[in-house]
Amino acid sequence: FENLLEGEYCVVTTDTRDRVVPMQGSGGHSVIVTGSPVVSADFGFAPRGQIGDLTYVDVDDSGDYDIVEDFFLPDVLVTLYAGSCPSNFGLLPAPEATVVSSATGADQFSSIADGDYCVLATEMSGYVINEGSGGIDVTVSNGEVVDVVDFGFTPSSSIGDLVYLDN
Repeated sequence: FENLLEGEYCVVTTDTRDRVVPMQGSGGHSVIVTGSPVVSADFGFAPRGQIGDLTYVDVDDSGDYDIVEDFFLPDVLVTLYAGSCPSNFGLLPAPEATVVSSATGADQFSSIADGDYCVLATEMSGYVINEGSGGIDVTVSNGEVVDVVDFGFTPSSSIGDLVYLDN
């Protein structure tokens, strides 16, 4: 700021894009202008991360996406939780966020702060989760993009109808 009158000011900044985490000066700086330049009102930010990748039908039940055999599965609800995935999903905290996979099977959580997360996909009617069924533990650090969180589904099937005793 130039040509300020002498006095006390509070300098604050905001990130309206929500893509960075305030690191330094997030509460603002109180500065006193006395005619000399003030160069101590610094603000530092760290980038936020991303988590996601793909929901797909695992045709060969391999547990890994195969671009030749498998195909995208849209409309899968994917949920992000803080912390590691517990063995009992009833112990999960409230969700941090949810997304629904796109027509190309893409799912992505943006603006994720550094930390540990559990990512879960919801079962789809007619399918069973074979990759990621226990949830996927993810750690985001230094605003990185974690794009290996895949959920594979195999078609569920059954054989049979009725069992009876013919007298």
